[in-house]
Amino acid sequence: MNTLKLVLCVLSALLLTSCNKEKSFQKTGLPVIYIKTDNGKDIRSKSEYQNAKILVISEDGKTIYANSTKIKGRGNYSWFLSPKKGYRLKLDEKAGFFGMHDAKNWVLIANYSDPTNIFNTVALELGNRLQMDFCNHTQHVELVVNGKHLGNYLLTEKIEAKKGRVDVNTKKGGFLAEIDTHLDKKFSGTSKFSKLPVMIHAPQKDSAFNRAMLLINKIDSAISCKNFSYKDYAPYIDVESLAKYMLHSELICNLEWMHPKSIYVYSYDEYDKLHFGMPWDYDWAFGDARYFDPERSFTYFENPAFQTMGKGVKPCLDDENIGFQFFNRFFEDPEFCRIYKKVWRTHYKEICSIDSYIDQMFKKLSVSNKLDAELWLPINCNQDSLNSSFQNYIRKRIDVINNRIELY
Repeated sequence: MNTLKLVLCVLSALLLTSCNKEKSFQKTGLPVIYIKTDNGKDIRSKSEYQNAKILVISEDGKTIYANSTKIKGRGNYSWFLSPKKGYRLKLDEKAGFFGMHDAKNWVLIANYSDPTNIFNTVALELGNRLQMDFCNHTQHVELVVNGKHLGNYLLTEKIEAKKGRVDVNTKKGGFLAEIDTHLDKKFSGTSKFSKLPVMIHAPQKDSAFNRAMLLINKIDSAISCKNFSYKDYAPYIDVESLAKYMLHSELICNLEWMHPKSIYVYSYDEYDKLHFGMPWDYDWAFGDARYFDPERSFTYFENPAFQTMGKGVKPCLDDENIGFQFFNRFFEDPEFCRIYKKVWRTHYKEICSIDSYIDQMFKKLSVSNKLDAELWLPINCNQDSLNSSFQNYIRKRIDVINNRIELY
């Protein structure tokens, strides 16, 4: 046995010894991630990592990974206002969990505001069915931190510029950026016309920020003209990727684009256009508002997210925010509408079967969701009722969108 295997065996044995009391969590049918921080310290910061040990156990009780890691909090609203916290992991050694590409950086999403625990899961699955660029993959797990069971979490990739994640050539003018009002990165700013908030994730350089702003300002300038056309903005943006992003938002009734928040864009190199992709952050989606109003669950299936799409029909929100003005402008171009319709027709069959996927996920998580609800849900939610309502909602929304798109 070589040194590395010996170290892994020792770490696994130590963690398993400290986790014997939590063996019941294996009965949910999901993998379990055990994390033990140094000295058992609580995780109180989203800016500073602390050292820890990690053990990942498969559904059938086998050790997948045992090593050292660093952990910190993550999220904006969810970190400061939710009792169930999300986390970021930075492994000491790369690992590829559950078929995902080897990497050190991973995310554990808490899904506190989602009574189903699968809004993000279904949204990302729809992203993959739409063949959105660099769409994340997911695995639900039980999370145990310092001997305390924290419930059902979603393990997924961190959106970052590297092979196996967002594969861009940062050495030759490529970049990864985010359109988001938080503007909490070093290289951040707003576009000239619409004041779109843009921040660079990689590379952290002036040159990357300048190139991102050049592309966005070109697009922004083009659609700000009264009589703009496809040829005015198409040289600077991959229009099909934009259509996919907007269709995805329409499907799941995502309104984050309106602020705008959590919109990832990239350019492969200095000669490439701006691409939309990497769908992210869907705790508040699918017309669900039960945390504000118990009677409003899975509503809005008939209301369009974007104003122009639902001609004569009031959108979910009619707002004057930056994103609302920017994205709705594209529907004034007949060529964009044609591409939008083509993307829908291309992926329609795969989209229509998503209700079966929802049913499968509810069945897979039935035991885990019950335990998680006992730990965290502030309101009473029947999982069978949620399953039925969710499937009914998505079927109706697909039909409504399809009927409207046929009018283009």
